[in-house]
Parts: sequence; structure tokens; C-alpha cells
Amino acid sequence: MKKQIEDLGSIEIAENDYGPCTVAVRLADGNVWMTQSQIARLFGVYEATVRNNLQALFKSRLVSECDITHPSWNGQSGFGTLYGLEVIIYMSFRSGTPRAYAFRRWVVHALNEYQRNGNRQRPSIILMYNYALKYSRKHRN
Repeated sequence: MKKQIEDLGSIEIAENDYGPCTVAVRLADGNVWMTQSQIARLFGVYEATVRNNLQALFKSRLVSECDITHPSWNGQSGFGTLYGLEVIIYMSFRSGTPRAYAFRRWVVHALNEYQRNGNRQRPSIILMYNYALKYSRKHRN
């Protein structure tokens, strides 16, 4: 059985109409773990959308469910499933919301920074990226 994850990391997307959208990601041991509900809120989609896309992903056998999930005890309603950064990135490409677009831009920016700087940064740092909201407006339609 997998051991309990102490630090899940975090992803926050701040969007407003008057300035840039900010994506802040805090990696914990090189990963971020979220529930289906948290992923849905992150990208502004229904939880059923996340669930259906994950079912299609696992059915396609592109990845093994046990490789990208982690069981979690939440104390109130029992065991749940946490999904890693690989699933979160996948969901950002399956969603057309401005928040998903902002996260995809963060992914590209983070990869470019990694290529430019190499692996000199600690894996648990906060990575932030801003992009102008005008870009997200054209993706809303």
C-alpha cells in the first residue's frame, strides 16, 4: 500500500477583469495531488466532466490508473482518490475554459524555464506565471 502523502502541493489560478491572470503552483516532491472535485473547481468545470474524462483516459489505457493516483484518507467521508500533476495537465487540455488555458500557458512557461535554467531549482518552489486576460477572452467563445 502507498504511504500517506503529507504535503499535497497546490495550484491556484487568480482571474480578474482588470489585470493579468496569475497561476501559482507549489510542487511537493515534484508533484501536486488533487481530488476530482478540486480539479473541477480549478478549471471551472463540472465534476462529472472531470470524472468522464478520467474514465475515458483510463479506458484508453494510455496510462495506468495506479501510476497516477493515490489513495487518501480525508477523515470525514473515508477514503478518496488523489490525482497527480499528470492528470491535472491532461484535464487542462480537455477543457476549454479560460482557467484551463491559463494553466496550459503555465505548463509551457514552466517547461521553457526548466529548459533554460536546467534543474537548478528546488522541486518544492512556487512557480508563478502571469498572462494578460485579453488572451483568455478570445478563448471563452
